[in-house]
Order: sequence, then structure tokens, then C-alpha cells
Amino acid sequence: MPLPPPKKSLGQNFLTNPSIVKKIVQTAGVTKDDEVLEIGPGRGILTEELATSAKKITAIEIDSLLAQLLKEKFSNTNVEIINTDALKFFPTQENYKIVANIPYYITSPLIAHFLTLKNPPSSMTLMVQKEVAQKICARTPSNPKEKHSILSLQVQLYAKPKIAFNVNKGAFTPMPKVDSSVIHLEPTAKHPKNPEEILSLAKKAFSQKRKKLSNTLREILPKLKELNFQDLRPEHLQIEDWEKLTQ
Repeated sequence: MPLPPPKKSLGQNFLTNPSIVKKIVQTAGVTKDDEVLEIGPGRGILTEELATSAKKITAIEIDSLLAQLLKEKFSNTNVEIINTDALKFFPTQENYKIVANIPYYITSPLIAHFLTLKNPPSSMTLMVQKEVAQKICARTPSNPKEKHSILSLQVQLYAKPKIAFNVNKGAFTPMPKVDSSVIHLEPTAKHPKNPEEILSLAKKAFSQKRKKLSNTLREILPKLKELNFQDLRPEHLQIEDWEKLTQ
């Protein structure tokens, strides 16, 4: 069966560079003891490398035609192909790693979905848009100069992210308009007890991010003054600061 053309509606840009594939698997630290969840396997280039490195691969592919092709390709191997939407998938295993070249349009909801599960992955190694990677890793050692945003807070409330390496757009077919980065997320064992409350407050402040907190969060002005945050903008606050504001 011939390979179907990429579907723009599903954000399909297939990775074609074998050296990048090997580097992704190395970054994820995959071993023969690991169960790996791959999201958006596409034509299976990353799946092939994972299959030789891990104990078992569960690959989630939303495209039914690609899923069928992958089932044929990986029959009688340690790879299981599931034709479903990754945002509606709930892993049953307790210990697993996510390694994926994900469709970029679902980056934020996908990370949030898996980090907030009762059984989150032990790590996530993802290919994402370079600009998004920089935002996710704001104020971390791999991108210390980037200002915080709602996206960086959403991720860093649950995990420690880092930019592992950048990938030129020429490593894909069809070639996207932007370069990419591989990020590695390590979920934190201990995170704030009230992440939803923190995000709710932060979203209100970031809705008018150029304004000082004393203007956007007037209902907690006494608390802002107590912490000397009243003249700051939301991008200047760290996770610990938002925690203090919601205590």
C-alpha cells in the first residue's frame, strides 16, 4: 500500500533525518526496561528506533490510514499501534516514558493532559516548535532570559523542562515554516497543592500582561503589597511567588 500524502489538518510534518531520531532516543534515556508511549508516529521512523531500544512501544496515531499501515509494518514486534486521539488516551501502566514528534497544534493541551494524570509519565521527550520550546523553558538554565508566560507556568507547575537541542526545518517532509526543538520534561515529585488556583490567578494577570499586578489583581492588593509585588508585571513572578499569592 502506497504512503498517503501528509494531511495539513493533522499537522503532519514527518521527521526524515535518522541522526535526529537517534539523538531523540538518547535524550529520552530509553533502555530495554522501559515502556514508551509515542504520540503521532506518522510513518514510523522514530517508532523503529524506539522498538530496538525499549521493552515495549505503544504508539497513538489519530490518522486511521497511517495507523493501519503501521500495524502491518510492526506486526509481530514489541510495538502496539492504537488508532485514537492522544488527548483522549489514558495510559494504564504506572511507569512509562513519552517520546514523540508531536503535531505542533496540540503541544500545550497534550503536555497538560499527561502531566496532570494520576499516573503521569516518568519523563516526556518531545519535538516541538522552537519558539514554543523557548517559552516552555522560560527562566530555566536552558533559557534563562525568556520571560514567563501562561505556557511556562502550566508546564513548570508540574515539571522541570529543558531544551535538549534544536532541529532545522529541513529535517522534515513536508518542510515546515519554522525550526524545531527537542525538549525534555521531568515531572516533579512535589508540586504546588493548588496549581489550578495559581493558573486561574495567573491567567487573569496575563490577560493584561503589560499592566502592573496592582491594576490587574486589585482584589488581592493587600497581599501584593505585603509581598512587594504591586509594581511588578506577571512575567516577573516565579512559581514560588504565585504560590505565595494564593496561600
